[in-house]
Amino acid sequence: MRRVLPGVVVVVVAVALAAAASYFARASVTPVPHAEQQRIVASFGRTWLPGFLPPGYIFSTWKTEPGSASMYGDRLIVDFGNHGDLLGWVVSDPSDPDGYAHDACSSHPFEATIYAVGARRIVYQSGNHGTTSTLCLRPLLAITVWDGHSHSAETLARFAASARPVG
Repeated sequence: MRRVLPGVVVVVVAVALAAAASYFARASVTPVPHAEQQRIVASFGRTWLPGFLPPGYIFSTWKTEPGSASMYGDRLIVDFGNHGDLLGWVVSDPSDPDGYAHDACSSHPFEATIYAVGARRIVYQSGNHGTTSTLCLRPLLAITVWDGHSHSAETLARFAASARPVG
């Protein structure tokens, strides 16, 4: 009968744990599957996607839709879900008067709380139909995240601030 050395078992277990940790770390850093990221970039062009999701949420779907009056370019909408709870990610032009980011990216956002997450300024607003956190990146680009009052302002601000360029 062959004897397995305890040191070999420890090394094998350590390698397996490191591989699992690496896999789960990548999964949490890329909330949108790589294949979907490629489809989004092919359809929408270079854009911004989250690098963080609140626990329990998974990628659901994405779509593009025209800005108001087809004058403001398309907006990208990415949905994440957790047992029926929706968390939305919208990339849009903040000058679009019908977009979530229009007021948030103005010089004086209405009824807003401003959060600083790292070097990013996040505008948090709460209303009857949900809450938003908006990251105004430049004059024609904003990221707005939306939920139905499910998360704290700090969590939504962290989600918006996690925006990373793709494409």
